Amino acid sequence: MGGTCTCLPRRHRYGLYPYFVGALPDHFKSTPLGREQVSREVLTEHQREAVLVRVTAVFAKRGYQATTVDDLLAAGKVGVGNFYALFAGKEDCFLAAYDRIVDRAREHVSLVLAACEEWTERFYLGLRTVIEVMLAEPLEARLALLEAQSAGPVALARYNGLMDAAIEWLRGGREHCPPAKGLPGGFEQAAISGLAFYLQQCLLDSRRDEPGELFAEAAGLVLEPIVGAPQLRRLRELPAAQAL
Repeated sequence: MGGTCTCLPRRHRYGLYPYFVGALPDHFKSTPLGREQVSREVLTEHQREAVLVRVTAVFAKRGYQATTVDDLLAAGKVGVGNFYALFAGKEDCFLAAYDRIVDRAREHVSLVLAACEEWTERFYLGLRTVIEVMLAEPLEARLALLEAQSAGPVALARYNGLMDAAIEWLRGGREHCPPAKGLPGGFEQAAISGLAFYLQQCLLDSRRDEPGELFAEAAGLVLEPIVGAPQLRRLRELPAAQAL
């Protein structure tokens, strides 16, 4: 049926490209395996971070119990398949959002305290920074301080662990502050519990307090019994406190 085509060398007769194409263009070449894996990991982490930022507001405003996976899909702008590729489910998504918030707050506090050695100044500035972070990101604070208590046993355990760490940090003041030696044994637990309740009420009431006013009340509740009123007055004169 017709003559044999002789326009191409035999070895190219059934090939995809004519004989004069010596190599594939660069944009058709496959990426080395190692680079492709790193690129996918970075892309996945970027997408995960973006979803967590968006769903935080949903958890904070609707509450954990009232939030559905459909709510998270809509807010996170992600499909069902991608959502379950990133998270095991609603609880896993919440825990990831909680961990992100707490880790970022810890990093912020650590940066502030990096150049501070005295315990009283460290606690003063640490408490001040926590107040600032909470007021700067109230929805994140609602998730971490309120919704974590009703998001299941794992979230509650992480919340309680955060409170225990704060209690131990406050208890360290007994070694450095003479006024603290006369305090009852359960003072630190009562002080941190009271502080957490106070901050939670501020979030529930959507109060628009200035950072300085809210911090002054918190410092009086938690710090003054440990360091004493004269020391607290000195701390309030620190240059770092003037920006509050």
